[in-house]
Amino acid sequence: MNSKRERGLLLSSQFLSEIGDWITFGCLMLLVYQLTSSPVAVSLILISQNIAVILSSTIGGTLADRMQPKKLMILSDLCRAGLICLIPFVASQYWLLYPLLMLITIFSTLFNPAKMKVIRRISTDEELASINSLSYGISGIVKILGFVFGGFIVVLSGYELPFFIDSISFVLSAILVACIRYEPERPDELGTPVSKEKTSLWNDMRVGFREIREIATLPKLMFIFVAGSLVMGLFVPQLVTYNSEILHGSESTYGLLNAAVAIGMLVVSALFTKVVQQWDPYRTMIVTAFLGVGVVLIVMTYLSFPTVLLALFLLGCVQTMPNLVALTLCQMIVPVHLLGRFFGLLNVFTTSAYVTGMMVGGLIASYSIEWMYRGTGLLAIALFLLSLVYQNRLRGGIRYTQSSATTGTES
Repeated sequence: MNSKRERGLLLSSQFLSEIGDWITFGCLMLLVYQLTSSPVAVSLILISQNIAVILSSTIGGTLADRMQPKKLMILSDLCRAGLICLIPFVASQYWLLYPLLMLITIFSTLFNPAKMKVIRRISTDEELASINSLSYGISGIVKILGFVFGGFIVVLSGYELPFFIDSISFVLSAILVACIRYEPERPDELGTPVSKEKTSLWNDMRVGFREIREIATLPKLMFIFVAGSLVMGLFVPQLVTYNSEILHGSESTYGLLNAAVAIGMLVVSALFTKVVQQWDPYRTMIVTAFLGVGVVLIVMTYLSFPTVLLALFLLGCVQTMPNLVALTLCQMIVPVHLLGRFFGLLNVFTTSAYVTGMMVGGLIASYSIEWMYRGTGLLAIALFLLSLVYQNRLRGGIRYTQSSATTGTES
């Protein structure tokens, strides 16, 4: 198998589908606000998305382990293409957008764990860091391009065309995925005895989660994922409030804030395999996810525009670094036949933590946006100190080599 060709097809598919996603997301937020003039109605977009992720991630991950992941990705792309085409036709009844968005999100939760399995199948251990950094780099680029193109298209042609463009991008993505040569795992590669008897979806879910629980390193990585998601949930959705109340900025200022974060993502993605992967992974994760984020958030409340763009650039760096490290480690540690269920379970925990942070952060921000950011920064620093105090217990087995990660040994 020409793994370089397959990775190129997969990343091209990601580019097409994600740029459409950001066009849709930005336009949907603007459309709902135009129809309702209600910040609450706009917030419900994020809430409905996250509820759909929590409800469907475990099932989506289990299906990715039961079905051929390539077929599941194609099905997900085509279903999302059809559902997004419906948005302009139901927009007059804006409340229908929420269940429609939840359905689109559910098919996304089918796509993502299947994509992780394909990445693992077409990559060696040495290639994982490279493809993950490229994937994150693409996400940073399309976030910038999607918001810019979405606003430009709305100004020129109104709200219907962006959704049709997104629909076409999913069809093109499905075509590229169909061209990937994917060889399903052989029974001798699964690592566990394979029963010829067909088991139920729920039994596969239960057995898979039991096996995942027995991998000693994963709870430690899960702690960093979940704690980091809680911190992100506290401040990320409030960036628009921060822009308005602290910076007194406009819509264009808000776009520049997001662009600064995305550029930070791009820089870390480019440097990951050259520099970041050479550092101790546990220390890299806790220093960036907690200490780095905490310091930047506190400093941000004392900065004005455009100086704050540098802080947000650094925020993009320290947000991305722990995610790339943890994701690469998980792909090395988790057996291929459990990858779908693991990433489904991870989605449930991280999304729940993000939603919790989003609700708490919104309540605090309604009283003081400055102290919401400062309080989140102090919480992140406290998590760093906790991780430092308990590092002997938490860091065991967290290495870039698969053998030591799975056995829980350290050098």
